[in-house]
Amino acid sequence: MPMNNAERAKHAEQGLMQDCQSKEGRDGYDKRIDEAADLICDLLHLIRREGSQVFSKLQMAVINFEAEVKEDGYPPALLNPTV
Repeated sequence: MPMNNAERAKHAEQGLMQDCQSKEGRDGYDKRIDEAADLICDLLHLIRREGSQVFSKLQMAVINFEAEVKEDGYPPALLNPTV
């Protein structure tokens, strides 16, 4: 059964918490959302290391995100950053 967006967010939050715990003792960010941006950056490093094109995977993620946002009846979020 596919996840809904609330479940996707919860799943991501759990992954973010794991990432933060693995970095204990390092200088942190003021906000958890900044930690999420750092995790995205780390994932881009992984994509590059694995030999994939970073931009194409980032583009794929944006396309998937936009499609999933529409499931909840919202307009495309990255094209409308106030949502």
